[in-house]
Amino acid sequence: NKGQNQDTVYINIPESISSPTWIKSRSYNSRTGEWSALNSAFFSTGKPANDQNIVISEVHYHPSAPTEFELEINSDFDQDDFEFIEVMNVSGQAIDLGGCAFVLIPVKNRLEGVEFKFEPTTIIKSNQRLVIAANRLAFETRYPGIEIVGDYSNRLDNSGEWITLIDKDGTIIDSFRYNDKSPWPELADGEGPSLYLPDPSKLPDTSDATNWSASMTGGGNPTNANAIDFFGKPTADADKDGTNAIMEYALGLSDFIPSSNHFPKIQIINIEGQDYLNFNFRKNPKATNIFYSIETSIDMKSWQDSENDGSMHFEGESLDMDGTPIHTFRLKTPINDENSVRYLRLKINY
Repeated sequence: NKGQNQDTVYINIPESISSPTWIKSRSYNSRTGEWSALNSAFFSTGKPANDQNIVISEVHYHPSAPTEFELEINSDFDQDDFEFIEVMNVSGQAIDLGGCAFVLIPVKNRLEGVEFKFEPTTIIKSNQRLVIAANRLAFETRYPGIEIVGDYSNRLDNSGEWITLIDKDGTIIDSFRYNDKSPWPELADGEGPSLYLPDPSKLPDTSDATNWSASMTGGGNPTNANAIDFFGKPTADADKDGTNAIMEYALGLSDFIPSSNHFPKIQIINIEGQDYLNFNFRKNPKATNIFYSIETSIDMKSWQDSENDGSMHFEGESLDMDGTPIHTFRLKTPINDENSVRYLRLKINY
């Protein structure tokens, strides 16, 4: 369709735009035989980001020090290189994050926060989480396979500071000041865990310390809500309670908080006048790549997998006080004078 001056031509795109799309075009001058420079524009179908659909859901402001393996990748890594911030779309539709930015804000005589601007094409799906990191190589070394949208500049203060996210017009989406002192979770201050919102979908007040928790495992849980991956050294025992980190992870416990009262338990129960050994343990419903088995022995030297020999009966599942499932099993054979010695243990494969 030509304009009134006959020099401008308007082209109607026949297909409606139903998903985020780049439109690229150039014009041809038949009189000179030349093509114009390529013009492009990005059209988004996502709803604009605001404080009702986007929330800062995790902050790892004081990571643990680099491991020997990580230092082999880059000897210049320090703990600040492993920082990250996660944002989440808590709405039921795709949100356009293009042009949104983490910005510095003046506080007394200094600027606080980090700086990062989302690319114009950034769309975050419903319930999706996106991560920005302090150092891409460091992040990819500690969290292999987890993608980030980019690196931010500056570093987060280990004693606490403001974090501020604005939309493309400068309106605040989320802004709060975390701290390393109670009532903020103190375990997030260099011990290994991150700060995270247990239920970001409820749009909690992020400036309220009581709405935040320290992650169950060291390193936090970037991009994943329904599963909690294990990061760290499996044989570590940070809380000195005698149980290593991978076992506490499998049981839905933290290796940073002594919790021996939640370890597997053996009891004697009586059924119709017969005594049986009862064995129960917590099973972390969000653990990934963990396999549980109960083994039995009569001398603590030779152990048998109870699933292979069929010696245990699954009694059922109950819930611990924190909502973690407890699985209960019972030996099928009763305890008697001829069968009075029996040992049970929980084995974790990962």
